[in-house]
Amino acid sequence: MLSKHPTEGKHLIEIQPDLEPWLYRIGPFVGIQPTDHHLPESHKGLHQEAKKHRKHLLNYLEACLQANSPHLTKLAEWVRLT
Repeated sequence: MLSKHPTEGKHLIEIQPDLEPWLYRIGPFVGIQPTDHHLPESHKGLHQEAKKHRKHLLNYLEACLQANSPHLTKLAEWVRLT
């Protein structure tokens, strides 16, 4: 969800549910599996060992973008607005 402060013009991007489960859902939507990018089986493992999996996560997200993930495309669009 993208919201804009009515008087200050600042933007807020809110992702619900939590970020890690959302990240794990967007890949399969475009045929990309998190585990194919050396991420843990469960999003909980990603949260627990975030630093360990940073490079893997970036590779996974890049693969999702290359596969034209509508979810990441929308998020990137919103981030550019802020």
